[in-house]
Formats: sequence, structure tokens, C-alpha cells
Amino acid sequence: MNDNSFRSPFFEKRKSLKLIFSHWSGSSRFATMKMGILYLVAVLLSLNSCVKGYDDDWTFTSGVTGVTLESPAAETIQFNPSADGETVDIEWPVVYGAGGYQFSLYIVDDAENPVVVGVEGEIIDGCTATRDLSEDTKYLVVLKTLGNEKYDNAEATSSTEANFSTLLEATVIPGGTDLTEYFSENPIVDAGEELGYELEAGGMYTVSGEIDLGTAFLTLRGDKIDRPTVTMNAGFKAEGGGTKFKFINFECANLPTDGMFYGFNDIPDGAELVNNALMVTNPIVFQSCRFNELPAPLFWDNGLTYAVQTLLIKDCVVEMTDNGRFLRSSSTSGYLKDLKIENSTVYKNNTGTDLCMQFSTSQKAESFGWATASFSYSNCTFYGFDKLHNSNRYTYGWVFTTVENCLFLDQLRDQTARYILPGNRVYSSSSITFDNNTYWREGAVENYGSYDKSGTTLDEDPMCADPANGDFTVGNSNTIAAGIGDPRWLSAQ
Repeated sequence: MNDNSFRSPFFEKRKSLKLIFSHWSGSSRFATMKMGILYLVAVLLSLNSCVKGYDDDWTFTSGVTGVTLESPAAETIQFNPSADGETVDIEWPVVYGAGGYQFSLYIVDDAENPVVVGVEGEIIDGCTATRDLSEDTKYLVVLKTLGNEKYDNAEATSSTEANFSTLLEATVIPGGTDLTEYFSENPIVDAGEELGYELEAGGMYTVSGEIDLGTAFLTLRGDKIDRPTVTMNAGFKAEGGGTKFKFINFECANLPTDGMFYGFNDIPDGAELVNNALMVTNPIVFQSCRFNELPAPLFWDNGLTYAVQTLLIKDCVVEMTDNGRFLRSSSTSGYLKDLKIENSTVYKNNTGTDLCMQFSTSQKAESFGWATASFSYSNCTFYGFDKLHNSNRYTYGWVFTTVENCLFLDQLRDQTARYILPGNRVYSSSSITFDNNTYWREGAVENYGSYDKSGTTLDEDPMCADPANGDFTVGNSNTIAAGIGDPRWLSAQ
């Protein structure tokens, strides 16, 4: 090729860089250094092609002209979640000669009804897209390389599809299985990290006898869209490892009334204790589950000395029968630091006068190295209980109580705003926040004035469809507009 021959933009840039170092040509030592630097610069220029964009004369070309481009292969697409798990960077290798990329991200928990995340069909000048990220979610990336008219390159004939998931890797248990027999034949081994077990979509399962989860940190989950059903004849017991139940319907009518759905075994010999309690630092979580005809506590510490850091109930419906207490801790030496109930419905289908929650500790948060404790109730519907909270000993030390966007319907005792507080009163060593709640009992607004002083209550009948039979669909448009109660009963409007 002579001096008058065509030179690509990339070649011209490389030539200019070469001239910069031409004064070193008489020295062999500098010649070696020159070659090394030239090589490094060339590599950096190649890598930089994903950053600058297709509007630069030389970016994405590298002399590639007159071809039909291909989309990046699925296995080359990388998913890099942020440290806080809130977003994900999706990256792919450069396709030289491209005019950019068309990018879409979908949630495909329900493959028949994908939900777009961010901009659908976004044209990206580069090799990275950032999107919001959710836990326990299946995603699909659709990526297509676009053509470049300037260099006569045609777009790819097809898009690449790549799947990724934020679900914990799990062992699948076949439908029709007795989970008691399964875990007897396949003992749970504490591997020092979270273990996952998955029930098949729409599967039917049984628990014929008590299941010992041991010290493992474990997740038992179903399918978000087509939840499996588990018929309970006995409960689960653990030894402080932490447990998560997700996306499962539980039929609980056969549970013993003197037992519990989930609780604790005796503390293992030799376990390290704090103030004579076994610390449960991994969370106990009930998420997106339904508990039908539950005659015993959803959680009970079995009177044993455990100190639980976090108990979370999220997006659940819990039907209580036989005056069963929803949550119970009868150990005076144990503790529950943080209880959070959100986007959930808890109701009792009879008129018995038992409590909803009872915690009997005589300890302080500081006894276990914690500065504070908290009880948080947000966007929930509670129906038909006597006292919601009977935990007099939580008057010791700082306890933060938050009650917001909640519907309290036909409780058996007036002044629900009082009886949801630890100790059922306001103490100087506590912090209380009420916001945007409704207290409705026997066709009239409750007396809450000396406790919920927020001035934000909605004092109207929510007009729920059929509370006695578990249908809390709200008919009052003001309640719907205010977003008061479990969201599942608002969306129908």
C-alpha cells in the first residue's frame, strides 16, 4: 500500500501515536520501551471502543465494513449486581463496526406476561446498561446489534436472549413428596451458607411429622406465580440458623393446637451463648405465603432462650382459628429485637378473646448487645383480635414502634392504638410513630385519641366485602386512595 492509499481512521490514529515516540528510535532501550507502550496504547484504544460510542469515526469499526453483524453471544453477557442489590450493570463485548445496540430487560416470573424494566428497546451507545434489581426474580435480556450505514454494515438478523435470576440456587423437591420423609432421607447439613430448597410450581406436598431444620440457614420456597400447597400435620423446628419460607400456600388445620408452625428445638450442647441465650442473627422470614386455618402460633420460641434479631412477615395472609396466638414468645430470658409486618393480612375467624401477639421477655435489648428494639406494622389489615400486643416487659430500654397505612377492623376491644403498643401504653423510653391508619369497630370509629395523635387517621368505614369469611376487598374509594390496609385488597378496585 503506497502513501496515497486509503488509510482507515483507526490506522491514522495509530500512525499519530507512533510519531510521538519517533525521537526514541536511535536508542535500543527506548525502542523496547516504545514498543511496549505502543502495544499498551493499542489495547487501551480497543477497550475504549465501548465507552466513546458510535458517533466517533473510528469507534466500533476497526476496519469492519460491508458485513452483516451479529449480536453478542448469550454466554458473553455479564450481570453485575451493585453491592446493595438495588441495581444491576449488564455488560457485553463490543461488536466492531456496529452502530450501537438495542437493549431490553424483562421480568419473566410469568413467562407468558413479561414485565419490562426501564426503557424497552433502548438504543445504547456503549456496552453497558443499568437497571433496577429485585430479589427472587427471573429476568430476560434481549440484545440486538445495530447496523452502521457509514460503513455499510447491516444490523444483526436476530437478537440474543439471555436469562439470569436473583433467586437463591436451590435443590428441587418433586411434587407429591412428604417433606418429613424427604428430609429424613436427605438430612440437612449446615454448610455455613444459606441453603435453598424449591417446591415445584403447583405441586402438592405434605408434612407428616415434625421437621428438624437443625442449625442451617435455609430457604424453602415455591413458585411466585403458581404456588405449591403444603398440608401441615406437624411443624418445623430449628436451632437458631434462621429460616425463610417463600411463595407457598400452607393448609394448617391439622396442626396440633399446642404446637406451632415454626419454632425452636432445645439449644445444642456447647453452643455459644450471650446472656444465656442463643443468638439468631440470620432472619426468620415468612414472605408471600398463605396460612389457612392456623390453630397455633405461626412462630413460638417454645419457651426456650433464644434471642432473635429479625422476624419479618411480608406479603402474607394468615387465618387464625381456635384462639391461636399469631406470634408468641414465652421465654422470659429470650428476646425479639426487630419485628416487621408489612403488606399482610392477619385475621381471626372466630370471636375468642385470645391475644394476637405476646412476648414475655424480662430482658432489655442491651442485654444482647443491641441498642434498641423495634416493632413495625405497615400497609397491613388486622381483623377480629382482642389485644393485638401484650408485651409489658418491652417497656425496658428504647423500643421504636411504627404503625402506618394500617386498617384495624372489628377488633374485640376498643382503643386498638393502645393495644398495639408494647406495654399498651406510652413510655418515656420509647418512640412511637402513627401515620395514616383507620380504626373501625362495630360500625363506628374507635376511640384512639390519646394514643394515635397523628391527626392523619381516616375515620371512615372501609366497606370491606366479607370480613367474616376472609374477604377484605375495600369498597370505600377514600380508603383506596389513601392506601390504607393490605394492598392486595385495594388493587381490585
